[in-house]
Amino acid sequence: MSNQKNQINILIADDHPLFLKGLRELLSEMPDWEIVDEAKDGQEALDLILAKSPDIAILDISMPYRNGLELAKHIHEHRLPVAVIILTMHDDELLFSRAASYGIRGFVLKESAVDDIILAVEKAINGQTFISPALTSRILNNSADNKTLQDIFQFKLTKTEQKVIKLIAEDYTTAEISKKLFISPKTVEHHRANICEKLNLSGKNALLKYALENKEIIAIALMDV
Repeated sequence: MSNQKNQINILIADDHPLFLKGLRELLSEMPDWEIVDEAKDGQEALDLILAKSPDIAILDISMPYRNGLELAKHIHEHRLPVAVIILTMHDDELLFSRAASYGIRGFVLKESAVDDIILAVEKAINGQTFISPALTSRILNNSADNKTLQDIFQFKLTKTEQKVIKLIAEDYTTAEISKKLFISPKTVEHHRANICEKLNLSGKNALLKYALENKEIIAIALMDV
């Protein structure tokens, strides 16, 4: 991306209103940077990118309808002229291995976004890549929990079970999953029971709790499901 352009147009997307507000206020302080629009989910973000052609798109990795990596993949495959910066709460190596092939320009840890986002945008403007230092450190240390989750998704759950847990993590109900996968509610419940058994989960809401607590890594691991 050329840095000869006077104004840099930025789109931001996050499903947490308070974080979105803080991000907007921080970026708006920079001269010649314009927030052209905001999105609260991945599909809205894609629609706005197509409509407004921003220079930079700052995307939360965990959003409804399309997560940040799915959106980045679409941008890359359709060669849309926008540099993508991903906001993440996870330090998982799978994130980087998937994202590397999508031409993503920045990986910013959400907890350090106040310190890192300006530099990430500056790097993206100049065609460089930025990774939050804290994120780099964590990746090098290898997260045992995330590696365990990767193994679970790759080797234990069937394809249909993967689809079910992915939808549970996106807060779909059994009835909604049934319609989306074109299977009966009873079959969905059967898959839920199998998932609980394989992941050693017990209790009425144990699967929902597990899926929501790990929604970001589930989205990454099962992006192509």
